[in-house]
Amino acid sequence: MANNDSPQDQYGQGYSGYKAAKAKDDPYASHGPQQQQQQQYQAPDSYQQASAGQQQQQQQQQQQQQFAPYQPPLSTFESADASESTSIGLSGRREALLSYIFVWLGGLFFFLFERRNRFVRFAAAQSFLFFVPAFIVYGILKFIGGILLGIPFGIGLLLSSLFGIIVTIFGILIFLIWAYLIIQTLRGKTVRLPFFSSYAQALVDRTTRRRSV
Repeated sequence: MANNDSPQDQYGQGYSGYKAAKAKDDPYASHGPQQQQQQQYQAPDSYQQASAGQQQQQQQQQQQQQFAPYQPPLSTFESADASESTSIGLSGRREALLSYIFVWLGGLFFFLFERRNRFVRFAAAQSFLFFVPAFIVYGILKFIGGILLGIPFGIGLLLSSLFGIIVTIFGILIFLIWAYLIIQTLRGKTVRLPFFSSYAQALVDRTTRRRSV
């Protein structure tokens, strides 16, 4: 049997395991799971600037909405004609107020005799066009309620009572509109009632002389 003359057995040491290369030579050494979690994605500068600009715009919009001045509803607006001269001699605000206080009678009077101030003429026209139909409808409802009361066997009394509630609600609604018109006129504002204001404005435009520039 031949003896191994080498000073060290080539197979005596066995498998000593894989020895990794140096960290600087390993391209994946710096990408371990822990280091990957620690690394954070850094967006480009242009994206960061865009996001910052959007945040500033949102903050400005919120501040504008928070400190925006109060705007009255479209049904009311300030009219410069209230301070202009009138043909009767009273102030425009007082004449418009009287047009609403005396309902359609006041509206008819000031629409016929006030020929200069458009603020007064609009209030007078709207007062006449609104309160005349309102009073006619109220009278018709009262008349129908009286007819229903004449039905015998107690049915008329029940129907008349129910119809009387409708008439009362309608009367309260007319009163609230009348009070609102007076309050806004005292403040020097023109109130535009739905449906009636367009006809009143058209009537004023057709019957009022325009001032020469």
